[in-house]
Amino acid sequence: MAIRAALGSVVLAASLVGATSAHAQTYPTKPVQVFIHFNPGAVVDILGRVFSDEMGTALGQQFVVVNREGGSGIIANQAVAQARPDGYTLAFTPQGSIVIQPQIKKDLGYTFESFQPICQVFENHFAILVSHNSPYKTVNDIIEYARANPNKMTFGVFGIASVPHLQMHSFLFAAKVQMTQVPYKSVGTMSAETASGQIDMGVTAFGSFNPQQVRVVAVLASRRNELHPDAPTTAELGYPVSAPAFGGLVAPKGTPREVLNTLETACAKVHQGAKYQEILKRTGTPGPYLGAADYEKRLREDITSKGELVRALNIKDE
Repeated sequence: MAIRAALGSVVLAASLVGATSAHAQTYPTKPVQVFIHFNPGAVVDILGRVFSDEMGTALGQQFVVVNREGGSGIIANQAVAQARPDGYTLAFTPQGSIVIQPQIKKDLGYTFESFQPICQVFENHFAILVSHNSPYKTVNDIIEYARANPNKMTFGVFGIASVPHLQMHSFLFAAKVQMTQVPYKSVGTMSAETASGQIDMGVTAFGSFNPQQVRVVAVLASRRNELHPDAPTTAELGYPVSAPAFGGLVAPKGTPREVLNTLETACAKVHQGAKYQEILKRTGTPGPYLGAADYEKRLREDITSKGELVRALNIKDE
């Protein structure tokens, strides 16, 4: 009986190993959904669509983009966090919605620990935009008026407690000025109302606006953007801001390791591919690649740094 039980255990273990190997070899066997919490045409959507198409080519299955806007990314993240952890529901997202939002809002339906980072494949820098008809030609013009007229100037931003929101607050804090924030649910609407002069300025990522409609007066970063080399950075003007947005692909926690490894391997291939590199260049979006371990490390470091910033600036849920 003991010998028979031992043999049974060996057979069971072998069958489990075989099932795991088969799962790794066959994934994906059906289309994969990739949730993006931006509207079509936003830079993360543009990057995510090219990346998803290339992942589909690399893995032999369609990667279907699902735009799920609203709630500063919360709605899309809830869908992914609550999905079956089998590799068929993923998120292509900047870090803010999984790093910052859980520190601002309660009862989100997810935390950072609800996700498994797979790869980092982009980094967003943000611009301060004004209408071409704006009387403010430089950042100094803006600061001079804002200091003389506290809270009279308006700026638009997509997402409460998003990275551009925090960066703009960092800039205002450093410049010792006060402005009135106008939150938007759509990057496109915010850019359009900046262009028309309904708000004094807008803040959004490079690649998300039409330079024929708005003008870049500054870059919220420590280095200039290749698409707008004449626009100074807030750092060189003496107003440093917090770290930029970065992001990539994440899966629900509990996704099998074999599936995660398959996705990570494909990520590295796609990131280095000509099509994805071209879209990074065309959108002015630098794209340093990080594998799963390094990406998770950077995210955890950002939880600490962004948490300190949220508390220092007294950012509240609105």
